Amino acid sequence: MNIQEIKEQLFYYTDEDRVAEYEPMDLHTSFRCGGAADLFVTPGSLGELMNVLDLVRTKNIPYLVLGNGSNVLFKDGGYHGVVIRIGEGMDRVRIEGQTVFAEPGVSLAKLAKMAAEVFAANGIKAYIFPQLMPVPCVSYATRHLKCAAGIMVT
Repeated sequence: MNIQEIKEQLFYYTDEDRVAEYEPMDLHTSFRCGGAADLFVTPGSLGELMNVLDLVRTKNIPYLVLGNGSNVLFKDGGYHGVVIRIGEGMDRVRIEGQTVFAEPGVSLAKLAKMAAEVFAANGIKAYIFPQLMPVPCVSYATRHLKCAAGIMVT
């Protein structure tokens, strides 16, 4: 993989300031550790994301799609490929009736809150944990609170 070549090709699909070479991954993870990614791309729209994904797949370039970087570890040696960061420009949410439409960059906390609002608007009581919880806690709370259902947003 020729990094310069791939970087130049990425410029066809997104602004130059959205492509970084040898980006330290400790800046983008909750654990604040890990080496640099060969290339780090932050597409500004869903269209740009689709084009970037098409490029790396067509060229058989190793890639990883990264959200908020929660609970993700990178080796000290870094990531040899392209890290595609989902976020700004892809974080819109809208509600239509009983349906929540969310783009891939929406935080899980925001999505959970909006889903709870849809439930409440339809007369269904909703509870939200104040922090991230493992699945067994959701299962337990569903039974303990005598809920009809529990939803895990992942």
